[in-house]
Amino acid sequence: MEIEKSQSPNKSTVQQQILVEKNKNGNLGLFNKLQKERKNLPIFKHRQGLLDKIKSNQISVIAGETGCGKTTQIPQYLIEEGLNKNRMIAVTQPRRVAAITIAQRVAQEMNTTVGNKVGYSVRFEEAVDKNNTKLLYMTDGMLLRETIVDPNLSRFSIIVIDEAHERTINSDLLISLLKQLSERRKDLKIIIMSATIETEKFANFFETENIIYLEGRCHPIEVFYSKKPHADYLDAALNTILQIHFEEQDGDILCFLVGQEDIEDMQQMLEEKIELFPKEAKKLNICTLYAALPSHLQLLAFEKSQEGERKVVLSTNIAETSVTIDGIKYVVDPGLVKTRKYNPNKLIEMLLVVPVSKSSAMQRAGRAGRQSAGKCFRLYTKYTHDTLAEFMLPEILRSNLSTVILQMKAIGIKDVKGFQFIDRPHEDQFIESIENLQQMNALDANENITLHGKEMAELPLEPIYAHFMLVAFATNPNSISVVLSAISLMQVENLFFIPKGAKISLLDVLLRFQLGNSDQLTKVNMLHQYYLAKNKKSFCKENFINQKNIKKALEVRQQLENYFLDILKKRSKKNQKQNQANIQQQSEEQQIQEELAKGNTLKKLQEEHKTAIQQEINTEEFISCIAKGLSVKAAKLNNDGTYTIIRSNIQAYIHPESLLFYSKPKPDYIIFNEVVSTIKTYLRDITEISFSDFKEISK
Repeated sequence: MEIEKSQSPNKSTVQQQILVEKNKNGNLGLFNKLQKERKNLPIFKHRQGLLDKIKSNQISVIAGETGCGKTTQIPQYLIEEGLNKNRMIAVTQPRRVAAITIAQRVAQEMNTTVGNKVGYSVRFEEAVDKNNTKLLYMTDGMLLRETIVDPNLSRFSIIVIDEAHERTINSDLLISLLKQLSERRKDLKIIIMSATIETEKFANFFETENIIYLEGRCHPIEVFYSKKPHADYLDAALNTILQIHFEEQDGDILCFLVGQEDIEDMQQMLEEKIELFPKEAKKLNICTLYAALPSHLQLLAFEKSQEGERKVVLSTNIAETSVTIDGIKYVVDPGLVKTRKYNPNKLIEMLLVVPVSKSSAMQRAGRAGRQSAGKCFRLYTKYTHDTLAEFMLPEILRSNLSTVILQMKAIGIKDVKGFQFIDRPHEDQFIESIENLQQMNALDANENITLHGKEMAELPLEPIYAHFMLVAFATNPNSISVVLSAISLMQVENLFFIPKGAKISLLDVLLRFQLGNSDQLTKVNMLHQYYLAKNKKSFCKENFINQKNIKKALEVRQQLENYFLDILKKRSKKNQKQNQANIQQQSEEQQIQEELAKGNTLKKLQEEHKTAIQQEINTEEFISCIAKGLSVKAAKLNNDGTYTIIRSNIQAYIHPESLLFYSKPKPDYIIFNEVVSTIKTYLRDITEISFSDFKEISK
């Protein structure tokens, strides 16, 4: 149903209180400017009609194109109207970067600081005040984890699932859980926000007719298509960028490319062309944007262009959603994206370049219209666009379900196969994932969750890594420090940044830190040396280390250490309860003393179990632990130099970025971290294991 245009609403008491508080905090100039911008958004004229619909319905499905303002404005409207009822509003995002940056923007609009009235919660990081935060932007995975602790999500009065059309595995599961929760909690309001594609599917799933359509982007966007397909998309993108630069009016360019390698190639091609520009030509500055790029270089893409200059931003799909780059007026879209797909029959994950969906194409075009009228140049034909899928295949249909099933079991869902999903995964996905969890002793023979499985579910890790951590501690407690470091490094990508043209290779850098015949131990050694370095900035510069990402690895390690110690503390408390079953209830004074002692509990556990970073690294202990913990990732050498993955019988090569790629002779038995299939199937992050370890795990 279309919302009618309405007059600006009268301010409620809650709104007046918010305005008074904003005035007290000062900075009225910026606040007034932001309020003016808010009123200029397309969504503002629908404000009252939107609120009326949400008030009168438990479930609302809101469809709006890029730029209408739904992500930042609707949660603020709900608070201004007092619909949160003194509880929190959760707004989920598929990506951590989006959750953080949107929280920062909304906090600015509400004239508060992040971590006060507006907070965020992403894996391994949060800024939230349990007493003051009313609006919490969080990744869908974090809200899903909260359902394990509190299935009723009782601290929230409203839950907003944003970007639902992206169909991430976590958001799909959340939507299914929220449908069940809506029956138990009639006071809970649920809002599903999506692009205009497939809106009715969400409405039908929730059995609601309350679909609210909002106007599109802020500014008009003209879309152009290629007359015929291009043999080389990089060459086509290069020509389009140059054509825009010499023939179009002022405005910056955003060009989407599939990965870092293509971005670096395009950068070099452009630099060669720029050298041939006439002296009177407008200056063209090149900026790049991809995950491995150090943060200070990423920020260059967001700086405004100088008068008389133009910038071109070469980016992966990191710039596709929820990011506004100042000055972008032109978008170049080759229509391709790199995505991961899990094959349950081969038990491998493939990295593939595939066509974008119509939904993604629309998001990309929307980047051109965020601040002014723009143009989008699609480097494919109109016919090709019309044949694109409406949206990417839901992640739940192309992923390993081990994490999902373990979370469902931890929540208390026994019949995972009979659970009502928006799109039900294939039977093979269930069978393979359940068998995988049973091999890790997370589920028993009757598919019930074990104590080991419950502890695995408490850790914010994929089941295989949670299993690795717990098994390592059980078999060799002294190894836990190195294992924590290794697992933390496995959660962070792009640890190194070697500039194009540098007279050093990744191998040269790795050899500086080599420890054993192991990529994992080598990186652990690097992390520990970084931790002990007095001048960390110089250490990173000298060793071509991405400081932002290695710092993130340390932060992840600290979080994992805290989670792990919390599990040990629960084990200890459980043992104490069993031993003191007949002791009477503690006095008030004893309880106070216990609370005072809690502050030192984690520190004592840390000292007792040696979980902190240690200077000495015992290679043999770690190799034994990784063999047991990651036994499903074992492979053995073939006569032709390839490796056979024991579990799936697939042949693969050691990745060229591995230290062991250059080993002569090659190790007979290895444990790997990841399988990636591009032109060939590769094994990444390798550790050599002994024949005895291999024989033990192959039983």
